[in-house]
Parts: sequence; C-alpha cells; structure tokens
Amino acid sequence: MNVSYSRYQDPPPTGSLSQDIQHFSTNVDQLGAKVKQLQTEQEDAVLKGDIIQLLSLCAQLAKRIDTALKAIKEQRDVSKDFEYKRYLSVFQKSFSTFQALQQATTGIEQTQLKLARAESMRRSKRISAAKEDTKLLAYPTEQQAQMFAENDIADLQERERVISQLEHDILDMNEIFRDLATMVHEQGDQIEHIAVHVESAAVNVQQGNKQLGHAAQYKNRNRKLQICIAVIIIIVILVILIVILAVLGGLGVFSKN
Repeated sequence: MNVSYSRYQDPPPTGSLSQDIQHFSTNVDQLGAKVKQLQTEQEDAVLKGDIIQLLSLCAQLAKRIDTALKAIKEQRDVSKDFEYKRYLSVFQKSFSTFQALQQATTGIEQTQLKLARAESMRRSKRISAAKEDTKLLAYPTEQQAQMFAENDIADLQERERVISQLEHDILDMNEIFRDLATMVHEQGDQIEHIAVHVESAAVNVQQGNKQLGHAAQYKNRNRKLQICIAVIIIIVILVILIVILAVLGGLGVFSKN
C-alpha cells in the first residue's frame, strides 16, 4: 500500500506564552485521539498525515514555549514568579503526554515499515514466479514490474523519512524535557528555601514568645517583691510610731496638766 504523508505545517504565528500553551494542550488532546484511532484501525494515509502534522506543530510550539519559559526565568522578575510557576505546571503535564504520543507513533511507524518491506519482498517474489511459470498466459511486463518496484521503493523511503523526522523530534523534545526538569528542580529548591525561612521564622517567634513569657514572669516577680517591700516598710513605720507613742506616753507627754 502506497502511503503519502501530508507536509509538515509551517510554524504558527507568534503569540503570547499563554496562547501557545493553550494551543499546545489543545493539539496534544487532538493528537491523542488520532493516535488512539490509528492503534485500533487499519493503516490510513489521511489519518497518518494528520498525526504527522500535529506532531510537527506540537514540537515547534514546545520549542517556542521552552524558550519563553527560560527567558522569564532569566529575567528574575518577582512579579512574574506566580505566572511562571503556573505556566510551567500546565505545560509540563501536556508535554509529558506529548512525549508518550511521540513514542507511540514512532513505534507504530517502525512496525508498519517492517510490514511494508516484507510485503514488497513478497510482491517481488510473486512477479518473479509469475514470469517463470510458462502456464500463465498473463503476467506483469517488465515495465509493470519496474513500476511496482519504484512504487515500493518510494513508499519505503517516505516511511523511513517520516521515522527519521520523528526520531529527530524526539531528541529535541528530550532536550526540552531536561530543561523542564531543571526548572522544576529549581522551583523545588526555592520552595525548600522558603520553607527553611518560614521554619526559622517560626522558631524565632517561639523563642520570642518564650522570652516575652520570661519577661512577664520577671515583671510579676518584681511587682510582688515591690509590694512586699512596701508592706514591710509600712509595718516598720507603724512599729516605730507605736514605740515612739509608747515612750512618749511613759514620759507623760500626753498627760493633762
């Protein structure tokens, strides 16, 4: 069966990072549905053409998104930190799905290439056997046999070209996967760094609370001590006054003339 594949689409017009990620996710969903259909149905040239175009389009979008994410990271703009994390999270999920679909499609293509080669060899043997069978009144002419052979060669070459392109794109996507892993790891380090600061702040707050508690206890003890001293002073003064009054009374200072 001669399969003709559609040409790869040109890169989409430049859009915002948010739009690119949205388009990427949408295309990955469409790609998933078509790859599933390819796995359950017989070989279909139109379906394969659509899959190849979507794979190429997603690969181009992934490269552009990866470049945009790295640019945001290098800017170190705190105001864009939340946006960066959100974009990274959404893209990473869709990208993992895309890589799995890439691998699945490549596996299907490699299997179909083996089958096509085997069919080409069987067709060649049947033509040779037909020529040698003198009982057959009709068999392919040299021109027809050459045409069959050329069609088979063109079909196999096209399949090999598609597989080669898929494998090249897979290598490119592996680079992006490593970039994403680095970005996610750095985000994890930042979160851990923040957690350490939060924990340190919590410890400092606890220590501050303890110190405040100690200070309050010390203040209460000082207040009690001050009250005790004041009571003692008052008692001493009262005792002194009683003694003085007693002495003066003994001397008749308070007796009437």
